[in-house]
Amino acid sequence: MRPQNWAISKGSKRICRQDPKQIDLVDAKGRTVLDRGTRSGKQEVVEFLLAKGATEDIYAAAIVGHVDKVAAFLKQDKKLVNARDSGGRAPLHWAALYGQKKSDGIASG
Repeated sequence: MRPQNWAISKGSKRICRQDPKQIDLVDAKGRTVLDRGTRSGKQEVVEFLLAKGATEDIYAAAIVGHVDKVAAFLKQDKKLVNARDSGGRAPLHWAALYGQKKSDGIASG
């Protein structure tokens, strides 16, 4: 794991201050800093990264409960409801795993 991603996953905002261009870089496993932040469960880190320009995909939006953004992704491409990440999980799986109460809206688009 890249040191930058480890720092963000632990709640550090240092990397964004040092070099904001690194915000969308991926590690050896294909994860961005935002991916690591969403899976850390630290909402304040996620919101910070989004405010700094991190690119939010349907999986990140599902994890943090951004139902409106998930709906927008699905409106653009209805096939995303059945999309799978590199681990085989769909956006709805991630929403449920992270306890998003409005995750039923993801399935219906």
